[in-house]
Amino acid sequence: MRHAAALLLLLAVCAAAIPQNNPPSTQGTAQTPAAEAVPSNTLAHATAIIGLCDDAGKQVSDKSAVGLNDLLWVVVSTSADPPPPGSVPGKSGAEAPCSNPTAPASASKVQLDAGQYALFFNGRELEGLDDAVYDSARHAFGFRLARNDQNKAVWARLLGSPTTSLHRSVSVALGERKKDRTPEPSITGIGDSATFGLRMFSATWLGIAVAASSWFSMSSGACS
Repeated sequence: MRHAAALLLLLAVCAAAIPQNNPPSTQGTAQTPAAEAVPSNTLAHATAIIGLCDDAGKQVSDKSAVGLNDLLWVVVSTSADPPPPGSVPGKSGAEAPCSNPTAPASASKVQLDAGQYALFFNGRELEGLDDAVYDSARHAFGFRLARNDQNKAVWARLLGSPTTSLHRSVSVALGERKKDRTPEPSITGIGDSATFGLRMFSATWLGIAVAASSWFSMSSGACS
C-alpha cells in the first residue's frame, strides 16, 4: 500500500509539470477589424493623352485615314492605372499605344465613364457624341466622329476652310464633365501624341473627284 501511494503521488507531480497548450486569451485585447478593400478606380480619372488610334489599332499620324463618321480611339493614362508598356509618348518602335488593341484588361480593371468626358478638336468641343465608350483593354475612349446639329459649326470650320491638302492638322484634347461646370480641354497630350491629320474627304468622294477630273480633262482635249 505504501508503495502504491508513493507511485500515485509521483504520477500526480509529473502530470502537473507537463505544460498545457491552451489558446492565448483574448480577454482585454482590442480586436482590429480587417480593412475593407477599396476598388482602385473609385476616384480614377484620365490624366493625359498618350496616343491616337483608328479602329484597326493603327496609330494615326499627319496623314491618317480617320475622317468624318470614322471611329477615333483616344488612348489615355489614368490616375489609378499606368499606361500599357511601351506607350510613353515620343518613343518609337513596335510597342506603341495602338500596337495591341485586343490585349486583356489590366489587373486593376480601371473602368472610366465615357459619358463624363468631352472631345475637343483644336480647342472646340464636339458636342452630341453620345455613343462614346471606354475600353479598358485599349486604355482608350472611342468616339464616333459624327456630324450633328450641336457640332456642325465645328465641322464646318474644319472641313469648309480652304486647303490644298487632303488632310488638316487637328489637336485633340479631352475635358472632364463636372457638376455645374462646362468641360474644358484640360486633358492634353505630350509632344505630338494628341495631334493627327484629319482626312478631309472620304474614299468615295475622292474617287468621284478623281474620275470627274479625268473626264473633264479628256473632254477638254477632245474639244480643242
